[in-house]
Amino acid sequence: NFEEVVLKFMREGVYDELEIYLDTVLGVIGELPERKTQRVILCAWLVELQLNKLNKQWAVASAELPESASEFRKRQKEEATELYNSSIKKFREFLREHEADLEADIVFQLLQNHGRLNECISFAVQKKNYEAILIHNINKRDYVEAIEALNEIKDQKVRNELMLKYANIFMQHETKLTIDSLTRYYPDIDVENLVASIISIDCKDRSLANNYIKSVMERSENKLLYNLHVFFLAENKQPDSLAELHEFLDQQQALHLRNLPLNIDTDFVLNVCKHFGLISAQIKVYGLLDFYEESVSLALGNGTYDVAKEYAKLPLDVKVRKKLWTEIAKAKMRDEQESVKVGFEIINESKVLTLGDILPFLSPKMKLSSFKDDLVNSLEAYGKKIRDLRIQMNEYLSLIHICRCRRIERCRSRWSP
Repeated sequence: NFEEVVLKFMREGVYDELEIYLDTVLGVIGELPERKTQRVILCAWLVELQLNKLNKQWAVASAELPESASEFRKRQKEEATELYNSSIKKFREFLREHEADLEADIVFQLLQNHGRLNECISFAVQKKNYEAILIHNINKRDYVEAIEALNEIKDQKVRNELMLKYANIFMQHETKLTIDSLTRYYPDIDVENLVASIISIDCKDRSLANNYIKSVMERSENKLLYNLHVFFLAENKQPDSLAELHEFLDQQQALHLRNLPLNIDTDFVLNVCKHFGLISAQIKVYGLLDFYEESVSLALGNGTYDVAKEYAKLPLDVKVRKKLWTEIAKAKMRDEQESVKVGFEIINESKVLTLGDILPFLSPKMKLSSFKDDLVNSLEAYGKKIRDLRIQMNEYLSLIHICRCRRIERCRSRWSP
């Protein structure tokens, strides 16, 4: 029976004959579904036998000959090499012919155990086991080959999944090639799941990553990408990056003033600006949070009075506006020699301050004559306002009197006999 025959071949150590016998049996049992298990076992056994034979042939074919070797020895080596190449070809044909009866995991394990990496890669391509190819190239540290092999995968879903899985490795070792590949071959990849890999990039290459982030921000509403964009700009600290950061924050301010949702997490962005010491950016982020007092205070502390004035105009509450303009008047009149002139300029610009609001900030030693003209102009302005109000009051009283008279006339006409 089958077992006796096989044991006899094995006891005699004639494995080539055993291979022929097993191949014959494989052909005899046919393609019936109930023989599937037998075919799987026979195919795995034949793979093992052929791998043993290949390794023996390779040992002979790869053996180095001394320069003094005879022609006979050299011819033997050439024949061994030809035999080995022929066996490799037959082995790969066997794998293709019996692919349906080969358990991929078993074959991969056998190939790896025998050190047949090239055959392992060939079989992975045959089985479309792309991950095995990637792992092989990564283990060889051939990251370029791994990325290029990944880019050639036709199945878009598989390609995206494998890129997400190994992006961290590719980003660290081949940043530019990986980002170029993402831009060209992965238009619909889940970029949010790439963030961890992008952050792992070396600082010197983060400008490349930020360019990629900008290219995908427009098709995503995820604040994570916008936050990362801000982080990279703030971290860079170069004039161009800071200018781009301020332009981006201005765009967010425009959205805020129109009561539209922001693209960023303001708390995160504020902490980033604080961490990198970006005062001007902090002022703008406070404005996005409607923390106008903090914006004005920080701007005054930084000596940027014009910026402080911009944010002092924004609160809807008149009391808050007046408070902020008072702080601006206090700071600027303290720093300027011509404090009176500055004070009156702030009164005119603020629209909410009066002469009485800035008087506490004037020096007690200041003579009245030093701001006589400004005081006269201010009093004249007050006088004009009072006259205008008086005229309005008189007009209002006249209107009331007319309405009352008309109402009385209507009542008389209605009730007169």
